[in-house]
Order: sequence, then structure tokens, then C-alpha cells
Amino acid sequence: MKLEDFHYDLPKELIAQFPLAKRDRSRLLVLDRSTGRIRHRRFADIVEFFEPADALVLNNTRVFKARLKGRKETGGGIEILLVRKLESGNWEALVHSSKRLHEGAKILLADNSSATVVSKEPGKCVVQFNTPAEKVIEKQ
Repeated sequence: MKLEDFHYDLPKELIAQFPLAKRDRSRLLVLDRSTGRIRHRRFADIVEFFEPADALVLNNTRVFKARLKGRKETGGGIEILLVRKLESGNWEALVHSSKRLHEGAKILLADNSSATVVSKEPGKCVVQFNTPAEKVIEKQ
């Protein structure tokens, strides 16, 4: 299997921009694996397709604009992907930089905002913002 097997054109006008007011009216594509038959239904009909041993897993996470672009004081580009807010008010983040990033490094963001690398572990770090991160996210 190749990654390009998953590429297809999806016109922007076919992508929902907002959820329906009545979520159970959203569309449901049903594929019968044994025959390959495809049917179009509504999500409210989903219970018709469950067998006794099936489980339904719900994901109630919310998406937020967690990717911030900035630069190091030396001028190099940097990208921060916020993962979760910590009890301390700092943020766990994934940081992509052209060169190594060290604890104490300052990251310059939009509108004179900045973040400082508080701690660094393999694959992630903790950053502290000089203004609330939510305000920085709004400006990006």
C-alpha cells in the first residue's frame, strides 16, 4: 500500500464548514463489506447497523488552532504545536526548529508575544507564554 493511494480530490464546497444544528441529521455512509454495497443514511439510523458485541466510541474533543509560527531570537523559523495546557499555566508542545532548541530559548510570535522554553524532553517541551496563549492563538 502506498501513501498516494489515499489521495483524492474533494471539492471544498462538499466539506461541511459548520456542524448541523440537529447533529443526528448528519449524513452517514454505510458500507456492506460482504457485498460492497454503499447506502446513504442519517446518523440517527446508526443503531440499525450494530450487532450485539459491537461498541460505539465517542470522541468529544474540540479542535483549536494549536499551530503557532514564530522565530528564534537568532532569526530562524520555528513552529509550535500546542498539545495541552498544564496546571501551571504553561503548555506542553511539540516544537519544530531548523536547529536545536535549548531550555531558556525565547520564541518570538505575532504582535510582540513570545514564549520561553521552560523544559525540554525528547520529542516534546514545555513552553511559557508572556501573554495568555489563547490570545496568541487568536492573532495567528
